[in-house]
Amino acid sequence: MQEFETLETQTNEIELFKSQIEVKNKISNFLTKETENNTLVLFGENKCGKTFLLKNLVENPQKGIKPFYFDFDFKNDFRTAELLKEISDVIKLTHKEYSFSGLDEKLTLFLDNFFIPQNEEKLFNELTELASKNPKIKFILSSSFSEDSLNSLNPSFRKNSEFVHLQYLNFEDVSKFLKTFSNPKFTPDAINRIFSLTEGHPFISEKIGEYLFNHSKIKGINSISKNEVDKNLIAVIKGLKDELFWFHNELNASEKTFLFIIADQILGGGKTDFKTLKEELDKILPKAMEIKAQTILDNLTKLNIIKKQSKNEFNLRIPLFNKWAESEFEKDALKSELVKFQKLISMYLDLGKIQFENEDYQEAKKNFLKVVQQNPDNFEAFQLLAIVYQKGKFGSDERILNFYEKAYSLKPEKVKKDFLNFLLEYSQKEPSNFGVLEKLLAIEPNNPESQKRLLNYYFIKWEKELANQNFDSFQKAINTQNWILTDFKDEVLEYILNIFPYFSKSNKIEEFNSILLELTNKEKPVQLKEKLLETYLNDWKEKSQMGIYEPIIQVLESETWLIENYFEKLDSYFEELIEQLLLNENFENVVKVFEIVPNNFDHNKLYPFVKKANEMIKSELTDLIQNIESVSFEEANERGFKEGEKIGFKEGLADGKTKGILNGKKIGYEKGFKDGFEEGNTKGYEKGYVLGKNDGY
Repeated sequence: MQEFETLETQTNEIELFKSQIEVKNKISNFLTKETENNTLVLFGENKCGKTFLLKNLVENPQKGIKPFYFDFDFKNDFRTAELLKEISDVIKLTHKEYSFSGLDEKLTLFLDNFFIPQNEEKLFNELTELASKNPKIKFILSSSFSEDSLNSLNPSFRKNSEFVHLQYLNFEDVSKFLKTFSNPKFTPDAINRIFSLTEGHPFISEKIGEYLFNHSKIKGINSISKNEVDKNLIAVIKGLKDELFWFHNELNASEKTFLFIIADQILGGGKTDFKTLKEELDKILPKAMEIKAQTILDNLTKLNIIKKQSKNEFNLRIPLFNKWAESEFEKDALKSELVKFQKLISMYLDLGKIQFENEDYQEAKKNFLKVVQQNPDNFEAFQLLAIVYQKGKFGSDERILNFYEKAYSLKPEKVKKDFLNFLLEYSQKEPSNFGVLEKLLAIEPNNPESQKRLLNYYFIKWEKELANQNFDSFQKAINTQNWILTDFKDEVLEYILNIFPYFSKSNKIEEFNSILLELTNKEKPVQLKEKLLETYLNDWKEKSQMGIYEPIIQVLESETWLIENYFEKLDSYFEELIEQLLLNENFENVVKVFEIVPNNFDHNKLYPFVKKANEMIKSELTDLIQNIESVSFEEANERGFKEGEKIGFKEGLADGKTKGILNGKKIGYEKGFKDGFEEGNTKGYEKGYVLGKNDGY
């Protein structure tokens, strides 16, 4: 760890250029002002002055700023992890100091040449989250990625960071710098020529200027003209090769070939679109070399050697690079180098296979890594690396996953079985890993166990996001993963009802209803309707108190079943709603609510409210309300007739029933008496006959 006092280079002795001062001021403002984000990223190409600018800020700290400088200028993931942990310790210690001693200084961590190894992204996120808890801690990161590569960064990191682009020097700055040389001095046309070659790249402009000045001074030349620049250009390129073209030792044969093709096309007036470049590359590459033009292009873009121009054409980063590629490479020599390159890759691969068969996994790993470093599209090497890391227990499962993913992207069917087995094993070891389950389902979409586990994790994830009104992940999953709504209807339906309040507080009611309809076959069951009604009422009352009415009316207009089936429960709420609307003089919505109220509601209850609105309103709503009054009167008249008809029928039925019973009793009595008399008379006659006969009558 370095504090600013220990830095050796005294950059404050060197005057900054105008474009650099502008960037420095932006960073200074970020450090002093209160901001939502605690991270600023200073990005720009290699050797464009980022380190120079950061050290200038560190060595000349603003009042109240306590700077710490860390340099990540090494290609070692382990060292990066160590440094991140060291920074974390500094933050924790400082956080305690601020908490207990009330220090006023703001801690600023300058992380130069910063990059995040893939397996350390989690650690860095934890680190920035830790810093975000204290507003007095800020990060200034510098990184050599281009403006085009910003989209590849973690979305959360992009959202919570500010970005400042350190661009090349403008012509004014380059001219100012070159004019500092005298005896010999640069002529205006020489300055123009140097700027056209470097496009203002600070480091390269400086080195070319110094070289030409020293060379001309030795030769006794009094002034440096454009002709002098062009005459010595090849000498400059060769003499400063390691400095001006610092990347040349990192290039493999295929990348050199691609650069040669671009330079050859540009200098020869040809096309440099991707299709043309690929065709030219395929003419030179050995057939056995399984490397894609897109992969080479991506690698060169990361190195900031090439850039994309308009019309989807590509060029080397600055014109001087074209001159270098033209002088450095020769087509036949490149073909020969490519053949050797391919043989070397094959040798590493074959040697690794032999070591793999002999279970010498450590050495096999080294050779397979050499293969993929030289050819990032070699399927066999990635497949074997995944197996070697498993058998040799090297590294993390995340690393093995990366190897399988790459192999699967190259030849899916050949590695699918092994990849699936690994994902199943991995998902059991880390059941809370969303990413693994998603990858598993991407390969085997119909795996029910994985679907169920992933859905449970979705539920947890969505709950947190929806609480913060973030619906993107939920909607994306519902819209793209059909199995969620087809295979888990009951689970999703129950879950959606529980999270409904999050939807009702947003403008997502329509999306919510469409999902519900799909889950319930276009018709909501009674149980669901009752739960929805309860949820709606609670939510509406809360919204009404806050003066939010549009979502309520929107639901009432679209969900007709609410009024058709639950008018009794809604009756009292409507009275409260309209009364609140009137108090807030929201007459337009009073009318809308009144239009929604059907015949089931007592218009006489609501009419005074609407009448009051009619009396107070001063806009075009008057005619509408009068029309509603008229319609309401006709509806009430018709309803009254129907109600009267019903009541009359009911009372007539009751009265008729009473009179029918009395009349029935009377008739029944008379008939019963008559029948009884006749039957009694007959029986009496018969009995009298028998008795008379016995007595001798």
